[in-house]
Amino acid sequence: PGETVTVSLSLQNIGSASTAANTTATLQATGGVTLPSAAQNYGQLTSGGAAVSRSFTFTANGNCGDTITATLDVSDGTYTTTVAYQFVLGGGALN
Repeated sequence: PGETVTVSLSLQNIGSASTAANTTATLQATGGVTLPSAAQNYGQLTSGGAAVSRSFTFTANGNCGDTITATLDVSDGTYTTTVAYQFVLGGGALN
């Protein structure tokens, strides 16, 4: 809790169409995440393709044992969605 951390967050396209070449993800300052780093470019996410990972840095706020949620806003210029990752402070990722 209260530490600056860097995590690798993966995205995989399980849909039926590939994304545009400029797919970006922005980590939101919510759910126990503060001072998130800049948006990351994931490039084109091919339908059924391999997962792509990018690193994000943020300050984790809460108490030891609390669950925080890192939420990415993902957009390719046309389509936008959110993806959430949960972490237990003092432990590893839940999913």
